[in-house]
Amino acid sequence: MDMIITLAIIGAVFIALIATRIAADVILMAAMSCLIILGVLDIGEGLAGFANPGVMTIAILYIVAAGLQETGAIQWLSRYLLGAPKSLKAALTRLIIPSAFLSAFMNNTAVVAMFIPSVQDWSKRINIPSSKLLIPLSYAAILGGTCTLIGTSTNLVVDGLLQKELGISLNIFSLIWIGLPITIVGGALLFLFSKYLLPDRESAIEQADNARQYGVDMRIEKGSSLIGQSIEQAGLRALQYGYLFEIQRGNTLLSAVGSETILYENDILVFIGSPECAREIQNIQGLKPVGGGAEVLKIEHNRRCLVEAVIVL
Repeated sequence: MDMIITLAIIGAVFIALIATRIAADVILMAAMSCLIILGVLDIGEGLAGFANPGVMTIAILYIVAAGLQETGAIQWLSRYLLGAPKSLKAALTRLIIPSAFLSAFMNNTAVVAMFIPSVQDWSKRINIPSSKLLIPLSYAAILGGTCTLIGTSTNLVVDGLLQKELGISLNIFSLIWIGLPITIVGGALLFLFSKYLLPDRESAIEQADNARQYGVDMRIEKGSSLIGQSIEQAGLRALQYGYLFEIQRGNTLLSAVGSETILYENDILVFIGSPECAREIQNIQGLKPVGGGAEVLKIEHNRRCLVEAVIVL
């Protein structure tokens, strides 16, 4: 019965992680609480993981990572290590090697979290889309973390289990003879194929930053094939010269619309972008210009600003 209960709770955890937006730590703590309440585990067994040396090491590494970030050490490292490459391959070389090396001695999740803002700023300076750099950053950190005992939380947890069950203790470089070849091969694959496999696109914020001085209003006319489709299905997230900024639906204004937003008849779609935006959008069947098409935005450049809001759920 304990086995059946455990399997059922594990299945429920996977479903909750996939189908809900509840934080992973809340789901996992709830699962552990259920196992304790149902008698599958006693309190000591349920909380034993928090005394695992691997878990405590991970917690300490996050403190070290936060210290490096707050003191500006990461920014200093990124400025001198990343440099100013002229091509994507040069940028990948400067990104993969340092991130893999650092993740060998720091938790790879912390390395990625610290490098993301630096890489995004760096991509703008060297004029290479961040979509070409962020996945290599993540994979390089994962690969580098396999080289040492403290490079990834998985290695630390396994080491803790080996010590508890078999009395075997790994040293910091016990895994390097496996991890280093994997890192070299994986890094080479990233270097050779990232250009072809990764998309060349900007994030929504970057597109809004780069939008120029023209706005285009288009109405979804009666009988349009776009009615009932999401923004992504209608192809309105893959425009070259413009970006769907907001939707006017009757007396309601929908701002910062997501790709899953459904389109309805008489919706007024507000696009911002370059002058070519109007011509590009008018080629989409089912959209009709409102008020003659493109018009110059009346907000001066020096009065425009980007506002970032963080909503905690």
